[in-house]
Amino acid sequence: MLSLAAADRFIDAAEAAQALWEERFYDVRLIGYFLYGVFSENGVESLPEIFGCVLHLLRTSWEQLGPQPKKQVHGDSSLKWLFSSLVRELKLHENLQDESWEKWNQADAAAPLRQTIHLIPDVQERIVNLFSAPKSMPYLQQLEAMLTKMERSAESLSSQNRGGSRNSVAVGLAMLKVEEPVAETKEGDSSTSESGDDSSSSSSSSS
Repeated sequence: MLSLAAADRFIDAAEAAQALWEERFYDVRLIGYFLYGVFSENGVESLPEIFGCVLHLLRTSWEQLGPQPKKQVHGDSSLKWLFSSLVRELKLHENLQDESWEKWNQADAAAPLRQTIHLIPDVQERIVNLFSAPKSMPYLQQLEAMLTKMERSAESLSSQNRGGSRNSVAVGLAMLKVEEPVAETKEGDSSTSESGDDSSSSSSSSS
């Protein structure tokens, strides 16, 4: 995944992360690659779900994520990579003033941008509570400033919001759930334990 991401093959890196997650390899180092792949494929419309997933994993599923050694360091690094990659991508298109930048600043982008901005303070709170001197925080603050600027631009336009559909690695966002392990049945005990699911999103699609 590192090699794929370094080669800007973000969709491939996301699919590799997805495959491991589906095998219950719940590692915080997968999160950044998967979520950035979703953004690469779907743009700003996917940001509310992406940040909803980050918040869910930090708030609800953190204890179940690995690896246990240096988990805080790995978690902070994964989020730093995600946020810095988002900032870099947004700045690139802002400098180019290309079709993507125009689309991301249209009125129909106002709603997802606004929803994302509303989630960011909760994500910041969890990061501060979980990580000591988090290196991801400056990039999240930069991202918040950029999204706020974009939201104001989009809000100033008069066209109606439109809905967007997502597929492929955007499976996803419902896929990023952590399942409880099945408890082993003790000898002589006829009862079994069922695994429970932590749902990270209310929507799902298939890769």
